[in-house]
Amino acid sequence: MHREEPKAPQHMTKFARHLRKEAPVPERILWGLVRHRQLGGFKFRRQQPLGPYLADFFCEEANLVVELDGESHTDRSTHDEARTTKHAIGTSSAAAWQSCALATTSY
Repeated sequence: MHREEPKAPQHMTKFARHLRKEAPVPERILWGLVRHRQLGGFKFRRQQPLGPYLADFFCEEANLVVELDGESHTDRSTHDEARTTKHAIGTSSAAAWQSCALATTSY
């Protein structure tokens, strides 16, 4: 089922493009593993606007949000809790530290 999301504001779209171009190594590695339906045939999008937030990775078919949090998130726990709560409404949400994702990924 395709959910009708309102079109993201232009500033969010531009910021998402910037984040895709400047993605940290762990996000680029994970993207290389999930793009082109390589993970169970599911299509993932990265830096997907969802409401006021950008999800690092989003799979609409599985209703799944994946967040890889780096050092910039160490003192943003309140923001991250709000983000995760927002994502969790109607979606499954998984968050991991970039260093953990990098250490457990064979590439």
